[in-house]
Amino acid sequence: ILVYGDSDLTVGETLDINTKNVKGTTERNTDEAKISGVYLITHLRHIISPGPGQAVHYVAMKIQKMGYSV
Repeated sequence: ILVYGDSDLTVGETLDINTKNVKGTTERNTDEAKISGVYLITHLRHIISPGPGQAVHYVAMKIQKMGYSV
């Protein structure tokens, strides 16, 4: 997963991901219960990319789902 930079994120923290109203190619809004849930951050990589006015900071994370909820 790639997010805007956050220097406070650390390996071992959890993220609560909610994918409500995902719209795919069918144009149907769905509640993706299989994807939503609590994830553990297992790896972090900070990416700083020069931009036209200033540098942009992103964080690439490997995450692992903690469980399945319906």
